[in-house]
Amino acid sequence: MITKREKLQYIYVFLTDLVVLLLSTLLAWLVTDGLLKQLVPYAPSDWVQTICLLMLAFVATFICFDQTENIVTRTSGEEIKLSIKFNVLLALVCSTAMLLTKATMLDSRYFTLAVPLINFALLPIAHGLLKRSLLQIQSQSGLESLVGLITTQDRAELLINELQRDWSKRISGVAILEAPASEIGSTLAGVPVTANYDNFMD
Repeated sequence: MITKREKLQYIYVFLTDLVVLLLSTLLAWLVTDGLLKQLVPYAPSDWVQTICLLMLAFVATFICFDQTENIVTRTSGEEIKLSIKFNVLLALVCSTAMLLTKATMLDSRYFTLAVPLINFALLPIAHGLLKRSLLQIQSQSGLESLVGLITTQDRAELLINELQRDWSKRISGVAILEAPASEIGSTLAGVPVTANYDNFMD
């Protein structure tokens, strides 16, 4: 079953990656044409064809990757590896599509290579910003689900830390089964201890 977090994250990541790709395309044009002077003049129809093929390649590439994984839990190293895989596949799909349609801009090798290279550099940065935004959404938008946790003292902090990495959930309290009554009202890892074995059903 697809969770609310997965649905929202799918939309957020898709839009973020799409914006990054459009920005990468713009920067690739500025570099190859304005800086390197390696881009010959193309007709508007050639640009429209290339952008359409690039968008189709992006959608095809995007759906090939597992988007159910919680993006907040991914490390910087994992983001870089993901960006490499994503952009290699994007370049292959886009180049194949341009070859099959005999797109005129396939002749511009500098531009064709610049787009995935720039996108590779920008994607981990964009995902880092998205992670920060998702964590802010958790506390500001009211979209999160309230979660109450019942556990033992030795597992409580680990479970709290794991749940706090899910931006769609907010822990309202934790019941520590073996906690003495004196600890009720205190906090553990920033979460209030609200009950113990004697009263967690109240």
